[in-house]
Amino acid sequence: MPNRRHILAASTLLLTPPARAASLDPPPLRHSRLASASIGDIAASWLFNPTDRYRHFVLGDAYEAGGLAARTRSGQIFSHNLPEDAVFEDRLVRIADLDGDGKSELIVVLATQTEGASLAVFGLQSGALVLKAQTPPIGQPNRWLNPSGIGQFTRAGRPQIALVRTPHLSGILEIWEWQGATLAKVFSKAGYSTHRLGSRHQQLFALIPGPQGLDRLALPILDRRAVALMDFTQQDPEIARIALPGRADGPFSLRKTATDWTLGVPLEGGGEAKISLPN
Repeated sequence: MPNRRHILAASTLLLTPPARAASLDPPPLRHSRLASASIGDIAASWLFNPTDRYRHFVLGDAYEAGGLAARTRSGQIFSHNLPEDAVFEDRLVRIADLDGDGKSELIVVLATQTEGASLAVFGLQSGALVLKAQTPPIGQPNRWLNPSGIGQFTRAGRPQIALVRTPHLSGILEIWEWQGATLAKVFSKAGYSTHRLGSRHQQLFALIPGPQGLDRLALPILDRRAVALMDFTQQDPEIARIALPGRADGPFSLRKTATDWTLGVPLEGGGEAKISLPN
């Protein structure tokens, strides 16, 4: 099994903020997720400050987040407010130690009025929550990317971020990792999607333990009518493509049995496809 000591986050969906989230200040964005971690310096992180200043609304609500908050293990809360030309076009903060220093990074989608979305990494430095690294933006407004798992895809022992750039257009699957003081792209291939336009579901993917201590990635192809199984140890990483009885449209689930993995794929319009994958 992969070494996951640097992959810290477990997240809980907050469709309506419950009592435990209502006590957070600033209050979490409606329809967002509260991320928590059992190790690292950041215990929890969330998005806040609904704003309609970036009118893309790819995630189904007429607002995005203007701020990012983090709570440390000692209970201190730090926040980062974006300028008026930017938003967090996301509903989930992902917590991971990308550089292996024992401190947490926060991974989130940041979009600007002129250049569209990028993947942004924040962390605590000198008593402030600051931007540490960022992928190049897509280059025009109303163009989005969806983070699609943090795992060990091409190099054991190092967490890497999978994302799908423009999942409603060309659907480019990319793998990024921390190198030095920045993010570097180590893989790219078009033809995949992990989101339906206007949906609140971002987690149309699953990470599956694979060979050499690395993770495989299961995700829909661009039209969401089939699931691709990616093994990044192979020259051609797409090792299987399984047709679906409808379009994928909901968070993937994964269950281990004695002989294989069972992947659950919710379908648009209702129902679920179950796919058996080899151990």
